[in-house]
Amino acid sequence: MNLTGYLSVKTVALAEESTMARMAKLVEEAQSQRSSTEEFVQKFAKYYTPVIVLAAIAMTLAPLIDRSLGFRKWVYKALVVLVTACPCALVISTPVATACGLAHAAKTGLLIKGGRYLEALGKLKAIAFDKTGTLTEGIFRVVDVKFVESETIDEEKWLSWIASLESRSSHPMSVAIVSYCRQKGLEPSAEVKDFDILEGEGICGVVDNHKVYIGNVRLSNRLGWTEYVPDTWDIRGATVGYFGTEEKFVGAFSVADSSRPEAAEALDNLKV
Repeated sequence: MNLTGYLSVKTVALAEESTMARMAKLVEEAQSQRSSTEEFVQKFAKYYTPVIVLAAIAMTLAPLIDRSLGFRKWVYKALVVLVTACPCALVISTPVATACGLAHAAKTGLLIKGGRYLEALGKLKAIAFDKTGTLTEGIFRVVDVKFVESETIDEEKWLSWIASLESRSSHPMSVAIVSYCRQKGLEPSAEVKDFDILEGEGICGVVDNHKVYIGNVRLSNRLGWTEYVPDTWDIRGATVGYFGTEEKFVGAFSVADSSRPEAAEALDNLKV
């Protein structure tokens, strides 16, 4: 706390450029965008209002044309029609409801672009979520590692090769795989050559003079591994990675992510 000196403060942006100001501007712009229902109501009121006014005027003038009609009675009827059929509630209710919805959403930290999008939310039949880090914790763990020929394959050597390749990958699951191998006392090798990211499939590289491939089912299909995956392997409910060489399928690992505690409640609330 500065009690005896002074502070020299330099502002680098205007108040209008602050985050709160930009958010307020976005909310204002969202409220100014009309939904399809608002546009329909505006067009409807454009023709409906004059018709009601003209009808009320005609009812008021009716006693002047037909003297047998009571003037006070028909003026009263005209006023009843004018008040009852007034489009104010129809015209005002839609934009007010939209504005309230957008304001309430903004208070909860949800920014909706406009009434059109707010209205579209009511017509949704299904919602697609990004699972990792949204519905789940985003912390992967290796569930199981299976080898096709566990009796003849050096499992520790292959786990070391897998860790060596995954240590150079930026995929979120790589950390879990490397951590799993380290728990078994296997450190990634620094001697990885020709490392390559196979877009949409996985990774590959040369470790100890062996070309190793690690990837998803697309890679497995391309290299012809799928037919060698035993039917007895229960690898459902997790993300599966396959590994082997270009000539031989060696095994697969499954990686899972825990659901957030509040995920189920949040999804149930969306269904209401």
